[in-house]
Amino acid sequence: MVTSAYHRLRVDIERDADETDRSAITSWMMAFSSRRRLTLQHPRIGTIQYEGLSFWGSPVRVYDQFVRFSIDDLVERHMRAAEDALERMPEEHFDQAIEEFAGLARSADMKLSDRAAKIKGRLMHAAERDAGRGATGRAAPRPIPVSEQTADSLRYRLRAKAAEVRLLRKPQPSQSNTITVEQNFGAIQQSSPGAIQTVTPSNSTRRET
Repeated sequence: MVTSAYHRLRVDIERDADETDRSAITSWMMAFSSRRRLTLQHPRIGTIQYEGLSFWGSPVRVYDQFVRFSIDDLVERHMRAAEDALERMPEEHFDQAIEEFAGLARSADMKLSDRAAKIKGRLMHAAERDAGRGATGRAAPRPIPVSEQTADSLRYRLRAKAAEVRLLRKPQPSQSNTITVEQNFGAIQQSSPGAIQTVTPSNSTRRET
């Protein structure tokens, strides 16, 4: 069960990581290297358009933000897929699945972040060289902002989901089989051979003869 779920998640996250690389990272290299128009869209940023500019100043800051958001979005989608997989999985497989799912998400994040750092370094190196800033040698990677999602935080999130699933699966007592203390006490009184029932009328009249 864990193997099949892991395989599906791995295939999906690798496919989406390749797409994120092409659309959210490499597209910057293609556009700025050829001086072509770059048009991108992100729900948290809006529309991005650059044409004929060097990769310096504002484009660098927007690149960092756009790439970080795109990678975070990918991780979020597949963390939700991992949570859905836990809902269909036997509880004895939870611990193994949590480690493997969190590892996949973290690996995709690191792979794309490294790729983005290399592209950023190449673009900034080219901009420095074109502007006569003395850029020489090979371009070094320039890190992008680090994700707030660490390996530990991803595991914590999945463990919380596993605890939720366990709680929902826990059998609930049937209301029809629940007897209140008062009902139980009354049943004992009526069934006891020596039970004595005393009734005191509210308005009793004693007549003497």
